[in-house]
Amino acid sequence: MIVIYGQDGTYLFNSLEEGKETIISLYGAKLGREACAALSRGRTGTVYRMYGGPRVEIVSEAAAERIRAREKAAGILCEKS
Repeated sequence: MIVIYGQDGTYLFNSLEEGKETIISLYGAKLGREACAALSRGRTGTVYRMYGGPRVEIVSEAAAERIRAREKAAGILCEKS
């Protein structure tokens, strides 16, 4: 699972493919593609963060559920529409 800690909130996605559009919109085309390439060959715990941009991390399903609960309680979870 992919978690993105952005300035406006936290995003959770089941896969990199689902989150690719969001990553590119937050980082821009060049760095967004670089982030996706770096994460595509990563494993749980792999993190991408460049030039103070959003932190993008691969997490386990259990960790994602804990993050979802914590961020939702804080009101900063950005739900997919």
